[in-house]
Amino acid sequence: MTITPYEFWYDGQMVRFLEQIVRGFSGFSYQTGSIAGAAPQTVMVPVRIASTSRMVANLMSNMSENTLIAAPLISVYQTGLRGRREDLQNPAFVDNLQVIERNIAPDGSYGTGRGNAYSVDRIMPLPFTMDVQVDIWTSNMLQKYQLVEQILPAIYPQFEIQNSSNALDWTAVTICMVDDDLSFTSRTIPVGTSDEIDVMSIKLKIPIWLSPPAKVKRISRIEEIVTNVYKGDADLDYDSISTGELLQRVIITPGDLCVSVDGPIITLLGPKHKSTLASGQPPSWLDLFVQYGDLNPTLSTLTLYISDDINGPYVSGSLQYTAQANQLRWTIDASTLPANTLPAINGVIDPERTSPLNGLPTAANGQRYLLLSNIGSSEAWGALSANANDIIQYSSSTQLWTVSFASQSVSSPQNVLNNATNKQLHWNGTMWVISIDGVYEPGYWRITL
Repeated sequence: MTITPYEFWYDGQMVRFLEQIVRGFSGFSYQTGSIAGAAPQTVMVPVRIASTSRMVANLMSNMSENTLIAAPLISVYQTGLRGRREDLQNPAFVDNLQVIERNIAPDGSYGTGRGNAYSVDRIMPLPFTMDVQVDIWTSNMLQKYQLVEQILPAIYPQFEIQNSSNALDWTAVTICMVDDDLSFTSRTIPVGTSDEIDVMSIKLKIPIWLSPPAKVKRISRIEEIVTNVYKGDADLDYDSISTGELLQRVIITPGDLCVSVDGPIITLLGPKHKSTLASGQPPSWLDLFVQYGDLNPTLSTLTLYISDDINGPYVSGSLQYTAQANQLRWTIDASTLPANTLPAINGVIDPERTSPLNGLPTAANGQRYLLLSNIGSSEAWGALSANANDIIQYSSSTQLWTVSFASQSVSSPQNVLNNATNKQLHWNGTMWVISIDGVYEPGYWRITL
């Protein structure tokens, strides 16, 4: 039999409550008597969590039974833990919160703007009652009267403690209720020959909630809702509907915003490619990021889906702000570009205006150019006859320019790198376009902050 262990977790919740009670009883002082005519001194009373460990007690007494316990002293320790079934609520309830933290400055401190957004799932905590005893150790009655007179007005009949400063901790604050039965002294009458340290005990009942771990998820992607409409008939069952013909796809994103890609500039557009929103103002990247987090230059990335499949081929790159509210600058990750299907070209030219005799380098073996217009036989190009969108190449063995890519006979998509601009060109069967430039509809672009 295989035993699957639970994932370990521990938050020290009860210990934190004891620590807060220690803080609640700290700061009280007593006044000594006058010795040899000197003025009395005011001394603060130490407070500590008591330990029931024999080893710890032995070490604290310097491993000797003759060591006296210093007094006055206040000790705090837990004596019991009980469930509060009457306060038990739905243990399967999960509370979901959407929170946005403050942004983090470059020096690591919190700034004044908005930062990352998170989704927090809080599981319903369970109610218990902690029984805690506080002992006030004194060596004489004057010390006890001084401390009791200061402590009881501050704590009776109840006082409040907080064990966490986390704004999402719904169990952080609780009330310590003081038991009416105060054990004023541990001594009896008549007093024997030994002068034992006197102990006054105060019992506290503290309703607490023990919380399971919360699930914290960072919201780092602009969400989308995709609805596909398929063609079907009465004979199709549910599982085979998606195999039919796709009739329509509706993609909904926050604001249904589009983006326009023009080289290194990413422009945020409104719905249906509009440059403005319904308010008449251009959309702002900052306003969009406020809902999800903060842009981290060089770390936040933009992903563009370059096919009809929103989970298919993509190109990504890192982002940076610009001076324009609706524009970002991005640096493409070259490894995500589509593979080139044709050898690289030396440039895109108008053969009627430029040639090896006018503006271009002297013809050399392997030179390749993409043409913007038709060309016929000429002194500059020889007997070459080519059409616009063709790619021509020079051969030093024949000393002739020939057509390497005949655009009118190729309908399949092709990619080629333009070495002059270091940009990839895409042949869509009709014309050459920059492979990733253009307008991207909602759902075909995503940003990871």
